[in-house]
Amino acid sequence: MLLPAEGEGEMSTGLWNDPNVPKRGWQCDDINDLGAPDQICAMCCVQEIRYVHTMTHPFHPALEVGCICAGHMEGSLDAARTREKDFKSRLRKRETFALRGWRMSQAGRPWRRHGGCRLVIFHEPGRGYSARGYIETPDGGSGMARTSDYTTEHEAKLAALDLEEKLQSWRRSR
Repeated sequence: MLLPAEGEGEMSTGLWNDPNVPKRGWQCDDINDLGAPDQICAMCCVQEIRYVHTMTHPFHPALEVGCICAGHMEGSLDAARTREKDFKSRLRKRETFALRGWRMSQAGRPWRRHGGCRLVIFHEPGRGYSARGYIETPDGGSGMARTSDYTTEHEAKLAALDLEEKLQSWRRSR
């Protein structure tokens, strides 16, 4: 994909005009959701952003930027757009996961099967909520992972999804 020439649109504002700031060779280390457009892109200093791409460069401090500037900085607008799209999809999946498909055990604990794992939420008086995940390996073994100290059941359910991903990775490595 061709990048706009310097001086076109947002690439003619903010740090794009600073000769001491590298324009290429950046890498995205993280992406976060602010919940609403609540920050100005650090590179163009124009665009309000909700999804913050944290960009790093070997010769400059990290910058928190929007998708378009991130794409230009790393040299691939398509990669930045795909990364943001995948991030948004994962956010939707997490919320759906926490709200649907849970059953109640005889002991009164929420549980569900997902991705070959059995996930269970525990409430521990004085400690809050925890999540446990159980998985069987192809060789007949089994694995268990646990995470704890969540103030709400909803937070523990989101942690259970992370456990499931960790257990799947563990199973693949065996």
